[in-house]
Amino acid sequence: MYTSPIDLNVEQGRVVTPFQPTLRATILTGEEDGLQPGVLIINFNLEPFFERLRALADNNTHVELLDPSGYWLLHPERQQEWGFQLGRPELTLAETASPLWAALHAAFCRQRGYQQRLVSFARLNHDESTDRAGTAEDHLFVMAVSRSGQINELRYRLLLPIILVCSVIFAVGLLLIRYFVRACRNAIA
Repeated sequence: MYTSPIDLNVEQGRVVTPFQPTLRATILTGEEDGLQPGVLIINFNLEPFFERLRALADNNTHVELLDPSGYWLLHPERQQEWGFQLGRPELTLAETASPLWAALHAAFCRQRGYQQRLVSFARLNHDESTDRAGTAEDHLFVMAVSRSGQINELRYRLLLPIILVCSVIFAVGLLLIRYFVRACRNAIA
């Protein structure tokens, strides 16, 4: 079985609108399957799946999906999507955020801060067949991206309790020192 990279459905030489993200599965058929010899191609419309991924977004986080070349298949700003098929080669993560693109290739699954955002990402293989495993086309990148400024907000939220705890420890330490100094003075006197 062969699965294609995800792209937009094309009918009669034109990209179908509204866009239909499509994955194709192809298998050879024959008499041993009880079928006529040939090739069976099944197109899977992934739009419902993409809409479910979009629905995961909230005020703090959104999901992005990228192909192996760094083109967005799913992005919160839809005009960023499908650059490779719409003649927009600049619409890649490598072009807009090359340090983040390099980080995606350096690790299978990871989190990192980038421009005051927390970015969690994973590399997903969608074709585990032995004839294509390990090639450049057999994976996607999934990223969960926090909104801008969220890292600083988390730092400040965590910093206040830490400062309070340290202040209490410092105050208790001062009281203990005072107590021991008084106890030493009383013992000398």
